[in-house]
Amino acid sequence: MLAPSDTQSLITQAAAEFAEADRLETLAAANLVEATLHRLAGARLLSKIKHSGDISHGQWLAWLKSRFTLKPRTLQEYMELAEYYPPAKAQRVAHLGVKGMLALMRKERGRRQYEQKIENGCTVDDLHGLITDGREFSVIYADPRGNSGWGNTRPPDTMTPSRWT
Repeated sequence: MLAPSDTQSLITQAAAEFAEADRLETLAAANLVEATLHRLAGARLLSKIKHSGDISHGQWLAWLKSRFTLKPRTLQEYMELAEYYPPAKAQRVAHLGVKGMLALMRKERGRRQYEQKIENGCTVDDLHGLITDGREFSVIYADPRGNSGWGNTRPPDTMTPSRWT
């Protein structure tokens, strides 16, 4: 059994550890947002270079490889994010980090794709083809019986086109 003074000392030390952890988490979150915004700013500059015509057609990837330590695909994803998220919107979602922003962007694009297909009167088979394309973002599904909504990745097995008759 611990002496009361030892217990109080341990409580004080534990509280100090938790306070330090909170401080570091807050600092890390702020740094994540700042780093993400800097990546997007750099990506916007790369997009300007790419669209300026200063780099010959077909030379873009080689040019990126020769000047940056990041993989060209990573830089292209940053550029895609920078195009999709204007600075004001990027500020609101930067806390997600690059991976989170990519996932959100793909989810939003996927949602729009399904909504457009439904508005354009696509068939059940068209929807099933879109839903089973292997992507891991939420999808919209609709069935002729009136059951529709957002699923996590794919509609339940009972929602296959062969059962929509």
